[in-house]
Amino acid sequence: MKRQNIKKNLGCTQEELALLLAINSSQLSMYESGQRDIPTEAKQKFIALLTAAKENKTSSKKVQKIIALEHKATVLELQKMVTEKEYLLELTNQKIELAEKFRQESFAALDLITVIEKMPLFASAKDILINIQNRSEKQLKKYSEKYLTQLLLKKETLHYQHKSLSQKLKSL
Repeated sequence: MKRQNIKKNLGCTQEELALLLAINSSQLSMYESGQRDIPTEAKQKFIALLTAAKENKTSSKKVQKIIALEHKATVLELQKMVTEKEYLLELTNQKIELAEKFRQESFAALDLITVIEKMPLFASAKDILINIQNRSEKQLKKYSEKYLTQLLLKKETLHYQHKSLSQKLKSL
């Protein structure tokens, strides 16, 4: 029997199997490769192990307990990840709304400057207009179209991850 099959069927390494069969690992290796036979007593033990492993296909209580604990831990971790994605989605939505608001306000301020500059009534307001323009341009630089696009892409990614995690959670 090949090493991979031994490991798959019995779950032990070559060294561990050799110890169970009371032979050295080099003897077992030669047996696996077909170069040598193993002692009769070792062969009987080996057959008994393989037979017991095949007949005992149902998992032991230890295995069932480990599987149940792993499943519970997986569900909890997925729930945590879903909650985290929901939080990040909400945060990203707030950032998008804020960026859109500041962009809209900045464009409105720049339009206002254009209107005021044509009005003789506000001829003495040049310094104020410069301040408004500087503030607006600074906000537009901070909340640029590039920044807004990055946020929108992040939102799409988070939404996809949230959906994927939620589906995986439902399937468990």
